[in-house]
Amino acid sequence: MEESVLNSDEKLMQEIKANNMFAFDMLYYKYSKRLYKFAYSILKSREESENIVQDVFLSLWKNRNKVEKDSSIQYYVFTIAYNSAISIIRKKARESQFIFIPVQVP
Repeated sequence: MEESVLNSDEKLMQEIKANNMFAFDMLYYKYSKRLYKFAYSILKSREESENIVQDVFLSLWKNRNKVEKDSSIQYYVFTIAYNSAISIIRKKARESQFIFIPVQVP
């Protein structure tokens, strides 16, 4: 496959929908570092940011046939990353509300 054919996100998605793993890898390399930095700017956690990047691309692969032809892949992956980060923050907030601190009785 010619590299110039895969320069645009639209063409990459066409190839990904056809189960082309090379196109998927190209999209991963195009966005993974930026997604990681974006997630890290929200969460300040290396591990959680790496997990979000992995989840974004897993979701993209699983839902590749549902992605609309005219939708922006950049918008799609960053929206997934943002929503995942917010979910993590909400989960942490819920967990911290229910932390039981035993009180010592004199």
